[in-house]
Amino acid sequence: IKTPARHLLKLPTKALALAIAAEWEWQERSKPAIHSMPLMSIAATAIDQPKPRDQVILNLLKYIHTDSAVCRYEPGPMAQRQAQVFDPLLQWAHSSLGWTLHPSDSICGTTQSDETVELARRELQAMDAWHLAATEQVTCACKSLVVAMALLRGHIGVDTALKAARLEEEAQIE
Repeated sequence: IKTPARHLLKLPTKALALAIAAEWEWQERSKPAIHSMPLMSIAATAIDQPKPRDQVILNLLKYIHTDSAVCRYEPGPMAQRQAQVFDPLLQWAHSSLGWTLHPSDSICGTTQSDETVELARRELQAMDAWHLAATEQVTCACKSLVVAMALLRGHIGVDTALKAARLEEEAQIE
């Protein structure tokens, strides 16, 4: 199998290879649905690197100021739910990554310190192509670099990440 840029799909682990094989197995032979192959997408991104690495990192750093974990509702029931879900993640980010993130109820988000932005930059720059591609995908899906880092570092599971990502939607449904 080759990537969209015609590179050989060489995967770092057997588990990932089997998971991607399963994604392909579920496809119609004549018309694969790429949107239903998230692991293949991440692998192709890691191998092909369609965007310059520095641009990916700059895009991810923008989340520091508008991250779901720091953008809060005005005081009330929703803000309390956000605090229950996101405050433990902010504490983890501080103790594990050194990031000091300050929540805000401003609709414009908040400005985080240059020190925190620089620590996040270093963390992202230290990642290999595989981890950076996964971080980008999870961050975009969850609208949160904090949630992505906690998930990819094994601090939270997929269920907790999904709960955090869907917090506002679930509240609106109720």
